[in-house]
Amino acid sequence: MLAAAIAMNTTSATPSAQLDRNLGFSFESWGEAVRAGRTFTTSGALIDLVVDGHPRGSEIRMSSKGGEVEVCTCATSVCPSSQLTT
Repeated sequence: MLAAAIAMNTTSATPSAQLDRNLGFSFESWGEAVRAGRTFTTSGALIDLVVDGHPRGSEIRMSSKGGEVEVCTCATSVCPSSQLTT
């Protein structure tokens, strides 16, 4: 039981290789992502988020008037779920 509880706590970082597919993954790019704050921690599902085609960790610039964006998300979990809610 304890092993499952420990395994469910996860920290993830988004390295530059995920932001720019032309870059390869490396320990250095992972460390850069951590230093830049492109991380999240969860004790539940791993949730991925894409906004206007930009992956998690990207910077999106908008006009001062704001606007609309398309948001796509998905979750991966060891526990069954049927929907994401806000």
